[in-house]
Amino acid sequence: MLLYRIAHPDSMIGPYNHAFDENANDTDLIYKMSSNHSWRSARKNHPVLKHPNCDFGYYLSAFRSLEQLKAWFYKYRKGLRELGFKMYIFDVPRVAMVDRFQVVFDTRLAKQVATRRIP
Repeated sequence: MLLYRIAHPDSMIGPYNHAFDENANDTDLIYKMSSNHSWRSARKNHPVLKHPNCDFGYYLSAFRSLEQLKAWFYKYRKGLRELGFKMYIFDVPRVAMVDRFQVVFDTRLAKQVATRRIP
């Protein structure tokens, strides 16, 4: 299964976590995105992710299709490109959680197959 994810090439951190990276050049765009979208639903809905000892370092969020990624970031794609973010495509055998917007996958099972400009 191919998954689509946006992250910064210098850190491989996604835009939401990038807002909390001490080395990041935080901008209003990142904080606006963070206020519009949240991990709260993912954490509440999946037993692996809501467990207090869950290591989020292995789990990342992504999208099942390019169309989902584009719809989620529809107001922010240009700004993310200007900040240097890229789109990464991963091939994974399975996902840890699926909701109506995103999936959560275990990076230990994923193979990065491409890096692209954010469409």
